Amino acid sequence: MAQRTDAGIGPPYDCLIHYLEKTMSDDLNNRGPADRARINLSEQHEINYWTVALGVPEDELRRLVAEAGNSAEAVREALAKKNPPSILIER
Repeated sequence: MAQRTDAGIGPPYDCLIHYLEKTMSDDLNNRGPADRARINLSEQHEINYWTVALGVPEDELRRLVAEAGNSAEAVREALAKKNPPSILIER
């Protein structure tokens, strides 16, 4: 395998550079969001991820983010308040 020589980068850093190149936030092959703590409505692949992950349509996701902010935790809390879990009571 050829070694990288640009910017004086040698063998100890080759696999780190390779990893960073493959996991960049704009890598459309990486289907999950770059930061799972934040919801980015500017990227369609992130909208697709969060609508499936939260089980809501895109317009509902946009409304939740507008109300709660882009924190995934805050959006989940807002969604839970809107749709509290149903309780099954057996008699």
